[in-house]
Amino acid sequence: MVIEELHTAAELMLKRITQMPDRTKFSDLIKAARRQQVLSPEPMKFAYIDTKKALTAQQLLKSLLRERNTSKHGGGSQAESWLHEHFWPAAGLLELLAAKS
Repeated sequence: MVIEELHTAAELMLKRITQMPDRTKFSDLIKAARRQQVLSPEPMKFAYIDTKKALTAQQLLKSLLRERNTSKHGGGSQAESWLHEHFWPAAGLLELLAAKS
């Protein structure tokens, strides 16, 4: 449930920021945000306890998409471990996106 809500929040903010149509795929929203330089290409070291594991915003959004799809459709999810590692960075990214929308 938490992963689905993180995905929905990111999707809504990316649509607003990129001005892409409602039916745009999440992966295309990520690409549009990257093209528009909304997403920093630098790893989000400030958001991770172990900075060696830090993902870029684009990588984090793609990881969120993969985990959401696995959780929702595949049943082989590792949602708890994904959230343990990425929840706070994802929440921080949502704050950054909200400031840009």
